[in-house]
Amino acid sequence: MASDGIGHGGLTAGLCALALALPTACTGGGTPVTPAPDVIEHSTAATDVAEAPPEPRAAAPVSAKETEMEELLRDLTAHPELEVRITVGTEYFATGQFTLAMAGSGKARVNQKMSGQVKDTEKDFSTDATAAFGKLMADNRLAAARTSTLPREPGDTQVKIEIARNNAPVFEVVIWNADRFDDPQLQVILKETERLLQDITGIPPF
Repeated sequence: MASDGIGHGGLTAGLCALALALPTACTGGGTPVTPAPDVIEHSTAATDVAEAPPEPRAAAPVSAKETEMEELLRDLTAHPELEVRITVGTEYFATGQFTLAMAGSGKARVNQKMSGQVKDTEKDFSTDATAAFGKLMADNRLAAARTSTLPREPGDTQVKIEIARNNAPVFEVVIWNADRFDDPQLQVILKETERLLQDITGIPPF
C-alpha cells in the first residue's frame, strides 16, 4: 500500500511541535502532560494592624550624684550607716502605705500606715542577702534622676525613693507607680521592694 508520506514517528514529532505552542507538554512517548496550574493563595488573615506598644521612656542621663550613690550601693555592707528607703502604696487604700528601709548592716524595717494605724516590723538579713540587694538596686539605677509627667490617672499612687546616711537623706526622688510600666529598671526595683515587704510583714502590699 502506498504511503501518504507521514510515518508514525513524523506524526508524533509534528504533534510535539504543535504542543510547544499550547499549555501542554509532550513526552517522548507521545503522551501529553499538563503542567500544574498556577496557585493563587488568598490570605484569610485579618488586615487590621495591631497598635505598636509604647516606646520605653528615655533613660535619665547618668549624673555624678548617681555614680556616687551607685558606688555606695555596690558596697552596701561596708556602709552600715547607709539606708535605702522606698515608700509605696496609699494609707487609706487596701493594705495601706509601706516604707521599706534596708540598711547596710542588714537590718530591715517596714513602717505600715493604714487608716490611721501605724505598725513597725523588723527583720535581719544576712551579709550576702544585703549585698545582693545593694547590687540589684545599683544595677537598676535606683539613684537615677527619674521624673514623672503629670497628670496621672485617678487611683495612681506616688513612689518615694531615698538613700539616707546617718538618718540624713542624701538622695530623694518622688515619682508615680505607673512609671514602672515604661521603665523596666524601676519595675525591677519595685518588684523586689514588694517581695521584701511581704517577706518581712507577711502582708502582700496593695
